[in-house]
Amino acid sequence: MNLHLGARDPEAGKKKLFFANQWAIAFTNQGGAGKAYSVAAGSDLLVKLNVAADGALSFTVDGDTTRYIDLNDPTNPATSGRKAGKNPRGIAITGDGRRAYVMNFVSRNVSVVDLDQDKVVASVATADLPPPGSQAERTLVGAEMFFSTRGHFDRHGGLTVPTDERLSQAGWQGCASCHFEGLTDGVVWQFNTGPRKSIPLNG
Repeated sequence: MNLHLGARDPEAGKKKLFFANQWAIAFTNQGGAGKAYSVAAGSDLLVKLNVAADGALSFTVDGDTTRYIDLNDPTNPATSGRKAGKNPRGIAITGDGRRAYVMNFVSRNVSVVDLDQDKVVASVATADLPPPGSQAERTLVGAEMFFSTRGHFDRHGGLTVPTDERLSQAGWQGCASCHFEGLTDGVVWQFNTGPRKSIPLNG
C-alpha cells in the first residue's frame, strides 16, 4: 500500500505532509476489523488506516486522504518544545485499543495518543536532553536534521523566510530516506571519474 497516496489531499485545516520513512505499525485489535496506526519516522506523524475483516488496509477518509496525527506541531502546546515527538520509531497500543504510546528517538520521549480523539494528550521524557551548547547537543541537532523531512526553526532578526517545513517540500523525504542510519544508499552514481557507490562517512 502506497501511503503517500493518502497524503495528496489532507483533511480540512491540516498541512499537506507526506508520510515519509514508515518505521512501525500497530493495530487496535488482534483480529477482525479495526484500525491501524503507522509511524512515519521522517515526518513525525502517526498515520491512521482502516483494517478490514480480511486484513486489507485502506485510507480512513477517501481514496487520496487518510488521517494523520502530528507529533511535532509547534503551534500545539501538547506537541511543542520538550513535548514534541521527533523521529518516532516504535508504537504500542493498549489492549482496549484506546491509547497508543509512541517512542520518539531524537526527542527522547514517548507521545501518549488518545485514539478515541486521535490526538496527543501527554508526553513522557525517557532520558535527559544534552546540556545547551554542549557537543552532545550539537550532535543531537545534527541527528534531527538528518532524520527529519520537515524542520521547525526559530525565527531570528528580520528573517522573512518560513521557519517550518523547510527541509523538504511537504515533508517528502530527508537524508535518512535514502541513507538508512547514515549508511550507503546502495545506488551506483555516475561521476566524471567513473561510476561510484556512495559510502558511509565512517567507512
